[in-house]
Amino acid sequence: MIYRNGFICTGVHNSLPFPVNFENQRLSLNERLSNMRGKLFFLGLLMLSLPQVTKAWHIVGGEIYYECIGNDDYIITLKVYRDCNSQGAPFDNPAAVGVYDSLGTLVTTVLMSSPAITNVPPYINNPCLTSPPNVCVEEGIYAEIVNLPPIAGGYTLVYERCCRNASINNIFLPSEQGATYATQIPGPPYHCNNSAFFTNFPPIVLCINDTLNFDHSATDVDGDSLYYEFATPYNGGSQMNPAPNPPAPPPFPFIIWQPAYSINYPIDANPAFTIDSLTGLLTGSPTTIGQYVLTVVAKEYRNGVLLTSNRRDFQFNTAICLSATQAGIAPQSQFCNGLTFNFQHASTYTSYWLWDFGDPTTTTDSSIAPNPSYVYPDTGTYTVTLIANPGWPCADTISAQVEISEALPMDFTFGGVSCVVGNQFDFTILSQHSPDAVFDWDFGDGTVSSDKNPSKSFNNADDYIVSLTISENNCVSTLTDTVTVFPLIEPLFRNDPVVGCAPFTYEFIDSTNTWVNVAHLWEFGDGSASTLASPVHTYNFPGVYDVRYTLTVLEGCVDTLTFVMEDMVTVEPSPTAGFTVDPPITSFFDPVVSVYDNSLGAYWVEYYMGDSSYYTTNNFEHRYFDDGNYEVMQVVGNEYGCTDTLIKTVVVKPEYLLYVPNVFTPNGDGMNEWFLPKVFGEVNYEFTIYSRWGKRLFATTSVNEGWNGSDDKGRAAPQDVYMWVVKVFDVDGNYHREEGTFTLIR
Repeated sequence: MIYRNGFICTGVHNSLPFPVNFENQRLSLNERLSNMRGKLFFLGLLMLSLPQVTKAWHIVGGEIYYECIGNDDYIITLKVYRDCNSQGAPFDNPAAVGVYDSLGTLVTTVLMSSPAITNVPPYINNPCLTSPPNVCVEEGIYAEIVNLPPIAGGYTLVYERCCRNASINNIFLPSEQGATYATQIPGPPYHCNNSAFFTNFPPIVLCINDTLNFDHSATDVDGDSLYYEFATPYNGGSQMNPAPNPPAPPPFPFIIWQPAYSINYPIDANPAFTIDSLTGLLTGSPTTIGQYVLTVVAKEYRNGVLLTSNRRDFQFNTAICLSATQAGIAPQSQFCNGLTFNFQHASTYTSYWLWDFGDPTTTTDSSIAPNPSYVYPDTGTYTVTLIANPGWPCADTISAQVEISEALPMDFTFGGVSCVVGNQFDFTILSQHSPDAVFDWDFGDGTVSSDKNPSKSFNNADDYIVSLTISENNCVSTLTDTVTVFPLIEPLFRNDPVVGCAPFTYEFIDSTNTWVNVAHLWEFGDGSASTLASPVHTYNFPGVYDVRYTLTVLEGCVDTLTFVMEDMVTVEPSPTAGFTVDPPITSFFDPVVSVYDNSLGAYWVEYYMGDSSYYTTNNFEHRYFDDGNYEVMQVVGNEYGCTDTLIKTVVVKPEYLLYVPNVFTPNGDGMNEWFLPKVFGEVNYEFTIYSRWGKRLFATTSVNEGWNGSDDKGRAAPQDVYMWVVKVFDVDGNYHREEGTFTLIR
């Protein structure tokens, strides 16, 4: 059962928020109906009658402001509004913003392109009223970064555009008057200033006899003081030059008011439009249908100094608005879903809601959300009431009953053969139901059944979403589950014959695609086996081997599949490399070694001696020409193409040897100019020369550095007999000290 108390209201009301007192909301339905009948309402259903625009001049407002981002850079923002129902010129692209100094000299022209264009919602701040259908305004926002170094007197930013709508009431010849949007960047010391910007967007439609209370305040990020006032709008542009580039410098021309209109009375209204100088609250009640231009200025002061002004120029449309508030509750569509109920309103022309959920156990069962949820304490039938736009003259009330019941219990199971071949599933309902219960099965393959416990076969291997819907005692509940029908297994594994040399390692690969658990058994023919899907096995001995593979399917299409691959693996014998080197360690004085072949089963042999020497004979002698460690590698092969490799190391040790001449002739003939011992097998080395009286003339630790016959002062040593001393630690760690004499002849 549904109860309704509906009213249609006029557009006369102030637009303060609705006065909801939650402490007194717990009234009975009859009390609420009685209170509503005690109020006086009258019909306000009048259709919109706006003047028709016969010419497509479309500018309806705009503003310009800026933000200082440091390093003398400013983000300039230009907002332009146009009548999108007109067929006039689109937004300028680019829009030319002129930058003038305090003397009116053009500093630069900023070309602002690609505006972000959006539709402005036709907001009306009275929820009882609806917007006229043919009011449409577009907003174009331009932004550009400009570098403007501080100068005395600052800058003026200006943009001009023609033309306004020809149907405007409050200005003279509106189609021949344009608009200028301007602001100022102050000079030092306030040059990096951020101008104020208006916070809220004004409604583009004002309803006749509806009181406007609009917050037209601005925001200033610098915290400067703001004061608000009306101003005469600027003129700008012409039909011959609608978008001047550059725009004209200040001072800017004003529009011409029609008689009876002025700054203090820009719109036909009673009471007249006013703006609070401190808060920016714009109030008034329009009385006449039309279009009106209005400019609001936010003046920015710091320490008593006027820094700049932000002017918003805008066209208001006044019209008779339709009042059509109607409360509505969406019909109940959820049943037997438990104690939580989700409400949906179906109201029209409603901005505020007040729900009473009809719970007799509490006084807090209310909500102001448009689509609330409520948890009831118990099952049963409850009367729910919704007031659309409560507290407003157009408030409308509707009541409806909702049935709250627990969810319908349901459960089912299934079992049977799940292979695609011969599958059969038996579905059984486990939950308890009355004889009147209705069962609807959907098996997910296009087939259905109304049997309580049906049986079902599926034609293809797949996952099927099976759903059961039970209807009982006005409750409907659905449960789903997945039934899997498994395919037959098609084994796919590597079984090509292979040949290798002992020891031969091979990977047996199974690529069978399965949905289910399977077991693997590989028998390699040499007594070994593996349960891995793809095992790796090594055959250590030559031979020919049969391989047996068993695949066991453990679920679905249960089966055991066995495959025997006769003579799959052939393992050929491999030779064994072997050789000796005599001696393995020798010295630089005797660097000859003998190599003897000890390999088994080799058909050919190769040796690599580690010093770029190469041999193909089995036994040979080899001489090394330098000391060091040499890796000798033997490679052997047989007639089956099998090979083996062995590497041994031969060490040729350096031996200690010292030779010192006994005559030295540094006479400049280019022969025997340096006295230098020859030493081999050294690790640490020291060479010293003394005079016959024991004075040290020369010393070095480098085996490549000799004496040139000069004393410690660089003078030529006289012809005489001198002593030498050599101290050496050899490669075996032995210490040697040797000395002797030699003759210097000049």
